[in-house]
Amino acid sequence: MLKTILDGTEIEHYQDEIKKQLTTPIKKEILAIGQSRTVYWNDILKFWSCPKFLSYTDINAYKNIFGITLLSKPKPNPITIQINIPKSGLDRRHQGALAKDNDGNVYLIHRGKLGNHRKSVINEQYFDDFCASMKDGPKMSRIFIIGRLYSDSFINDLAKFIYAINDFRQSTPY
Repeated sequence: MLKTILDGTEIEHYQDEIKKQLTTPIKKEILAIGQSRTVYWNDILKFWSCPKFLSYTDINAYKNIFGITLLSKPKPNPITIQINIPKSGLDRRHQGALAKDNDGNVYLIHRGKLGNHRKSVINEQYFDDFCASMKDGPKMSRIFIIGRLYSDSFINDLAKFIYAINDFRQSTPY
């Protein structure tokens, strides 16, 4: 059974691994997202990412931003999905999290709400491949498993999720 990882040191370690996988040498740096932030373009899977840490009074999370459209400057690149992971503890305001199974495998998960959308989109046809249940703090929750962190397919699984989100947004007036 999957359980949310709550320990800040563990979360930081796994977020560093996510960032490392997203920024490996096959990627190239570009400036985008409106405010000239460094993002990393995956030329094989055709998506960009911007992994970073945010520390504000009300937000204390690792912000992982993804998109599939790469526009030329000065236009900002549209965001397809943000997977924000709390720095420590359980904070369901952030839809992203890390979870561990009984064998010690670590997964990037998403709780199913998109943007300011208050309802979960977890039962939609676009996400059947990702749906699962897990112990999310004290309760059981339906979630999306995006991918297993140290697997060879992690970046491919992440890209598949990003494109499923894009397809959902293109076809549904959520």
